[in-house]
Amino acid sequence: MNDVTTMHPYMQMGFAGMAFLLLSAVIGMAWYALRSMVRISDDNIEARLLTNKVIADNTAVMGKVADAITETKGLSIEIKDQLLESPCMLPDEVRDRIRPIIREYHAQADIRRTAIAPDPA
Repeated sequence: MNDVTTMHPYMQMGFAGMAFLLLSAVIGMAWYALRSMVRISDDNIEARLLTNKVIADNTAVMGKVADAITETKGLSIEIKDQLLESPCMLPDEVRDRIRPIIREYHAQADIRRTAIAPDPA
């Protein structure tokens, strides 16, 4: 009777070979996964740096826009004041009817101007 047992040298070598192949495959997959994660992390860092640069540029542009708006607002107030100081060319009867409306507007404009930018007196 021919007994083939698990202790036979060919069986042991086959088992050892298969274990080595499986171990090599697991190590290879782990190495590939680790290398992929490092590459993705590097890409993520580059993307984050690029995003931070874009945010910084947008912040600088928004500061310039805010400065331009402030300057435009000041110029608009100056133009309005100059227009209000110019003589009225309306006929007397029309001017007398709208004078209370104009006075109310001036009062509200002065209140808004001092609330927005108080005079540095």
